[in-house]
Amino acid sequence: MNVANNIYVKRPGIENTTAQNTQVSQPVQTNVANNKKVKDKKSSLLNIIIIVLTVILFFLLVTFIVQTAPRANSYYQESSAEDLIRRMNYSGYQRMLESVYENRVLGVTEAEKPELTVPYAIADYYEAAFIYKGYSKAKASGADVYLQTMNDAKSKMGEYAYIADEIDEELGLD
Repeated sequence: MNVANNIYVKRPGIENTTAQNTQVSQPVQTNVANNKKVKDKKSSLLNIIIIVLTVILFFLLVTFIVQTAPRANSYYQESSAEDLIRRMNYSGYQRMLESVYENRVLGVTEAEKPELTVPYAIADYYEAAFIYKGYSKAKASGADVYLQTMNDAKSKMGEYAYIADEIDEELGLD
């Protein structure tokens, strides 16, 4: 026998069995063809599943965007002077300051709505007093800037200037 004409086939339990090239090649080629068909079926099935899942994901994403788009621009809502004072009374000065910042982000200024002058002044006073307290405790330079901001805000408060004294008391300022 010529070794070139033989094919070595590994079978379970039998090591290095030889067979004639003509005897083994036909079943091996049939098995390879069958394996390719099975792999092609599996591959096409997986491709179909991937396409279906991609389409579902796309529709879910579009649905999410359509449902959340109207709410995207309405996160910040303009607060009136009454709303700002109510927030100050029930939630404290910090919440009022946050609402004033939200108004400023929306472009609502004191020039457009003069009734917001007092609430804005209270919020500005609170912010400046809070920062001033930090500077003064640290004995750092720059506290004078915030003291001037506090004085400017207090002058805008008008008849509500007593609130500045309440803020000073709350923050423990002299």
